[in-house]
Amino acid sequence: YYAQIEKLRIALKGVTKDQKTYEKGLKIIRDTSIKLNVPLAASTKQFTTLAASVLGAGGTIEDAEEVFLGVSNAIKATGGNAEDVQSAIRAMSQIFGKGKVSAEELQGQLGERLAGAVVKFAEANGSSLQDLQKDLRDGVVGLDQVIKFAEKLNVDFAQTALDIANSSADAGERLKTTMQVLKAEVGEVVQPIGAVFQKSFADMTQGIMKAKPVMEIFAKIVQTLAAALFVTVEAVRFLIRSLYDYYRILFKIITFDFKGAQEIATKGLKETGEQFMINMEALAEIYDYDPFGLREKNNTFGSADKPKGLQSVGRNKEGTLGQFAKTAFDIAIQAEEAFVNAFQGMED
Repeated sequence: YYAQIEKLRIALKGVTKDQKTYEKGLKIIRDTSIKLNVPLAASTKQFTTLAASVLGAGGTIEDAEEVFLGVSNAIKATGGNAEDVQSAIRAMSQIFGKGKVSAEELQGQLGERLAGAVVKFAEANGSSLQDLQKDLRDGVVGLDQVIKFAEKLNVDFAQTALDIANSSADAGERLKTTMQVLKAEVGEVVQPIGAVFQKSFADMTQGIMKAKPVMEIFAKIVQTLAAALFVTVEAVRFLIRSLYDYYRILFKIITFDFKGAQEIATKGLKETGEQFMINMEALAEIYDYDPFGLREKNNTFGSADKPKGLQSVGRNKEGTLGQFAKTAFDIAIQAEEAFVNAFQGMED
């Protein structure tokens, strides 16, 4: 969560230019979120957008605060939601971005989210609706009039918005916002630690991918261990099968069923030979080395166009070394994600 907030704060820092203005902007966002129970991430994004337009139009961070609070208070006091605030702030940002007020933003985007916005705008500037409509058509409504409009919104709606935010009906949103602020503050302490771990795992992954000679040696060790385990398992299986067939043959001989004993022996030898070939193919696949061309005769484990011999080690992405590299990379990614999740849990 803090990482998301930090990205938005970086954007705000780029907009405000100097440290004093940036810190003022952070205080405005935090205070507004806590006072009106507005989600912290949403407040940061909306204020950053608005501040960019206001400062770009020659205004101050105080002007941006006046507009931000005015719109937020008015929407809250008239029963609006976070989406209404976002649309109203977007309309204000467009107004400052253009440098003048148009009927489209005032009557359209802003009026749809804030009932009576046009009337309030006229009252704030000591104008009638007819005169305001004419001024909008003529394009002479300036940004100074927008500031007066925001000031009136704060005067008319600030107390009502505060009463709603402190009411029991808004207790759920108040708790949610408080927890978001707490998560951001805890995350500010924890995030650098998590970043160090993520960088370490990224460096480790790159080191693994670059250390090809070491990887080849380690891959051969893995191949040898895998082959030893495979041979052991197959030897045990062969022993169990041999003992089983031995007792079956012995039973047939005792009962004078020599033909049955011969059939068991013949079938056992045949299946043992077939299993031997399968095991040799498996070993050829483990080592990616097939001097007898077993994989060319039976494509169960590979195809004829795959490189043969030890020269294929490290070249075939589907071979043992390629699979090892992929596995090592996956392990590093999983470890990194585990640490990220752990620190996310600490934030929560």
